[in-house]
Amino acid sequence: MDILVEVVHSLAIAFLAAVVLLMIVITYSIWTTVKGAKHFDEKLPIFTLIVGINVVTLVAIQGLFSLTT
Repeated sequence: MDILVEVVHSLAIAFLAAVVLLMIVITYSIWTTVKGAKHFDEKLPIFTLIVGINVVTLVAIQGLFSLTT
């Protein structure tokens, strides 16, 4: 049973690293799109989207770790 716990922890850490990398890539790509927008009210929904995606992802990761420990 201990081996299974170690495998799940390793997978969770790998998943965390992949998700953080994905969040960085998504944030950067949306940020480069936002730089083309002229006014702040055009940028605000995109910033809200970035923050929302990151918060939901971090909450999901925290839930995953609480399940595995």
